[in-house]
Amino acid sequence: MKKLFIHIGPHKTGSTYIQKNLSENRNELNKSGITYPERLIGPQWGHHKLVERIRARDSNDIIDLFAKAEEHVFLSSENFEDLAEDDIEFFKSLLADYSVEIIFFKRSYSKLLVSAWQESVKQGESGNWSEFLLTHTLKPFRSQILNSSSVIEKWEKIADKVHVFDYDAILHQGLDIVKAMCDKVLGVNIPVTPSSVNKSMHLADIELIRILNHRYQNKTGRHPRTIIRDAYLKLKADKNESVISAFELVEKSSNIQSFDDSWVISFFEKRFAYMGNMYFQQNIKSKSSYSLPDNNTFLVGELVEKIKDIENKLCL
Repeated sequence: MKKLFIHIGPHKTGSTYIQKNLSENRNELNKSGITYPERLIGPQWGHHKLVERIRARDSNDIIDLFAKAEEHVFLSSENFEDLAEDDIEFFKSLLADYSVEIIFFKRSYSKLLVSAWQESVKQGESGNWSEFLLTHTLKPFRSQILNSSSVIEKWEKIADKVHVFDYDAILHQGLDIVKAMCDKVLGVNIPVTPSSVNKSMHLADIELIRILNHRYQNKTGRHPRTIIRDAYLKLKADKNESVISAFELVEKSSNIQSFDDSWVISFFEKRFAYMGNMYFQQNIKSKSSYSLPDNNTFLVGELVEKIKDIENKLCL
């Protein structure tokens, strides 16, 4: 029977890097009877448009995607984790010819929370770190970050097999996540192009972008998406004096924090249902610390003036 491999992410576990390398190695994968479809790709290299078609119940486009596949099929989108159970059931109804295998990368929840907040700001959100943290810790069972077992369980209902990788352990052991996945799941060896895709930014930059996002939305009534981030990064690349000064002010007022001992995070780390069956599973004892912005930083008069100057330079 033909196999369908569905890489469901989650977000901030190297998904874009995986998608880029699979896309660049389509020919190598085809030699092993595995199709990484070109249809319903985008933005970038993941099958994010497929997720939209599933939500829209567009069976024709989905059927066309599989019609041009040679044998086994590999799909990848971190947005798969956001689909509801009825979406997944609809998708399954179109997969009669395939046995389904799910691929998921488990990352430390403390690292994932900080990375997810950073990504939300990069995409135009304006909630501060404390608000983001409280959103997930006050109702942790509803959090796809903390309660990641529930994400896998949604997909497990339609799967013949589930593959879970210990993301942190793979990196700790100096291994490549694409090669590790291809070896354990696909049984193929493809050349990878090491690169920093969707690179993390300094948290002081993130805080400045967050403040600018908030002010932009208040002034225009529009969601900034990536407009502010892109314009800010251009100013920073040009070594704008106000950006440099504002960055220093935010950095100086930031506080070192660690969440590995948080009872909520510890509870869900221990509760993760697939802990004993992960590839490369390893108990890494080192703790992660982050220099996170103080929520009161923006009240500093000097920073307010720098922010206003940056806004003028952004020309938005």
